[in-house]
Amino acid sequence: MSKYLISLILLSVISMGVSAQRITRQYNNVSFSAALKDLNARQDKYVINFVYDELEDFKVTKNIKNESVPDAIMNLIGFYP
Repeated sequence: MSKYLISLILLSVISMGVSAQRITRQYNNVSFSAALKDLNARQDKYVINFVYDELEDFKVTKNIKNESVPDAIMNLIGFYP
């Protein structure tokens, strides 16, 4: 019984990790708001809200490879406050 329970828990944990949505994108000198809009359009697990006008002046150049959506956003933010 305990082997069955451990196997079930292990399979559940593995399946949760597999279902995480991953993003691979490259942004070259695009506005931060355009990059966030693109990330939002390419996934359906999260809703990305931001103030468009305040982020339009910030330009980003980033290469995102197989990252989760929150990690991709943190990668885009970089050193911006």
